[in-house]
Amino acid sequence: MSKRVLRFLLFSITASPRIKGTSALMLWRGLSQVTHIKLPLFFQTTHTGQ
Repeated sequence: MSKRVLRFLLFSITASPRIKGTSALMLWRGLSQVTHIKLPLFFQTTHTGQ
């Protein structure tokens, strides 16, 4: 059990920067995609609303 925990801790410590980098990139891509999709819709609704 202790060996498994130590192995997991070592793996998480070594993998955390990579995981953080990839997750940040994925989050950024997701946010940019959402904004690209939502901004035209928002402008369309505001223009048609007037």
